[in-house]
Amino acid sequence: MTQTRLISMLIVMVIVLAGCGGDSGDKLDPPKINYGTDMSEMGMPVTDARFTVAALPEGSDEWLLFDDIGEFLKYYQHESSAFQVMWVPDHNTEEFVHAEDAWYVQADQFCYSPMKWCVAAFADEESAAAASDEFDGEMWNWETVFDADWSQAPTPVEHSH
Repeated sequence: MTQTRLISMLIVMVIVLAGCGGDSGDKLDPPKINYGTDMSEMGMPVTDARFTVAALPEGSDEWLLFDDIGEFLKYYQHESSAFQVMWVPDHNTEEFVHAEDAWYVQADQFCYSPMKWCVAAFADEESAAAASDEFDGEMWNWETVFDADWSQAPTPVEHSH
């Protein structure tokens, strides 16, 4: 009876441990970010969930964080880096979306971004179009966002009241 009980316990343990293995795709989920503590690739603390980008380089388990979407676009455009996954925040919900699926709007209204790139990301075209229309911005998807030059942050237009 003891041997049967031992075998039963071993089978239960194997099943439990197999269930704890987790899905290998979990490492590609957005990381937990400690705003105000975690540092961006540019050496600044990430502080605003509306603009923080997380990118996981190929062959690495260490996330690169960017405190401004424009800084990420500049890095991506000018560095020869490949990423396993890239996450940008939807400006309205602060929920991460895949960078390749997001829509981007650059407008003076978004110049409160940490590095003043004035770029916000949106999960869908309709939200981006609404923001672009409301704030007289320029709108791109992933295929067209790199038609813009991301070498220098824009100078916001001064509006007289």
